[in-house]
Amino acid sequence: MEKALHRRAFFFAVNDSVLAVLTHATLFKLH
Repeated sequence: MEKALHRRAFFFAVNDSVLAVLTHATLFKLH
């Protein structure tokens, strides 16, 4: 169970990073 929680936390961290990169890329393109 603990492994699953760690995996989920890792997935959310990666997802957050991807979203941040996409957001920055979009803002960069707009400017």
